[in-house]
Amino acid sequence: MCKKLLMLTSFVLVLCFAGTTIGQPDAHDPIPADGATGVVTPVTLRWTPGDVVVLHDLYFGADEAAVAARDMSTFKGKLVMAEYDTGELELFTTYYWAVDEFTPTGAVAGPVWRFSTPKYVVIADEATLNYDNTAEPYVSEVALDVPMDITAGGVVSDLTLAIQGAPDNLSIDEATGTYEITGEGADVWGTADQFHYVYQELTGDAIMVAPWSVTAAARTPGPRVVSWFARARRPARPTL
Repeated sequence: MCKKLLMLTSFVLVLCFAGTTIGQPDAHDPIPADGATGVVTPVTLRWTPGDVVVLHDLYFGADEAAVAARDMSTFKGKLVMAEYDTGELELFTTYYWAVDEFTPTGAVAGPVWRFSTPKYVVIADEATLNYDNTAEPYVSEVALDVPMDITAGGVVSDLTLAIQGAPDNLSIDEATGTYEITGEGADVWGTADQFHYVYQELTGDAIMVAPWSVTAAARTPGPRVVSWFARARRPARPTL
């Protein structure tokens, strides 16, 4: 009886040990995902550990070859938890990282993953431009302090400034051919320039029918006016 029990116990132990070695032994499922772009820092690197892992060796840096070779300049230590806080990182940069898992049977090298930091700098969330078209040179400007070296220490030389204005104030129902536009303020007489408009370019003869109505009261007292304008554009005359 004891002999059978010992044999059964030994058999069960063998099954348990085999079951722990048939899974994925290396680190996987990285966060950020491999190849992720525009990753805002600081970022916490996370991954799913391999089976029966005791410790994690993390390698991290901007040199792919050094990380792949497990150069000690990229070694960030033996970690107990499957996570690592990178701290603040440089913009316009691709970073590489890898995790080697230590198990009771030896080390399991993981793949090299990558992610890149943003290629842009938010200079200002919101700025007000005081527009004035009453005097020369008829140019309005707004000056903003740059929060950091946006050339990344001279690495970036070709810079593009992107400006995003107010949201669209036009909605179109293509099924009914209905255009709905919202607006407020003065017209375009004198020095005022606050109108909102919709236009359609036409070529050749055409008939345009556009019934309209004001669907909401103005925020300020006064008449609500909807106007219709038509403008013809003649071909350029190179002799003038």
